[in-house]
Amino acid sequence: MVDLDVLVEMKQLPERHVLSDRGFYACGMEPSIVKFTELFHKIEASGLTPEGIMTVYHENIMDFDRAKSDLEYCVMLESIGLETAPIRTLPQGDYITARYCGIPNDTSCKKIYSKLQDWIETHGYIESGDPIEYYIVDRAQMLKPEDFIVELQVPVRKVLTL
Repeated sequence: MVDLDVLVEMKQLPERHVLSDRGFYACGMEPSIVKFTELFHKIEASGLTPEGIMTVYHENIMDFDRAKSDLEYCVMLESIGLETAPIRTLPQGDYITARYCGIPNDTSCKKIYSKLQDWIETHGYIESGDPIEYYIVDRAQMLKPEDFIVELQVPVRKVLTL
């Protein structure tokens, strides 16, 4: 297997407002495209402006069931006001991130998540929330996943030592 080129960085990310759909879904490209398309239709119907897409994994990435996983498909919103759509906010904070190119899949996701877990342990942090897979693509690229730039984001906090 070819080693992926991965850029690992600690980032302070702002809070992000999202329209989302959480449930037990199959994990893969086709189900993701269906869910994101449904969310884009809801956003357009609500008069909102989409900004980016991501998936929140509400399970352990290392051993989740790809056939039925607790996933939350999210579309970030440019701004919020008095919308009628149900919007939630992903918290601001410190995130260890890993950016790579290519099609997100079971093998690449687990390998990169493992690298992030090693970094977290080595640098005295612990995870403080669910991992997020942020897709740095526009809607036209959704049909060309080999061009995806993906950033795995794991919220962290420093371990307090006495």
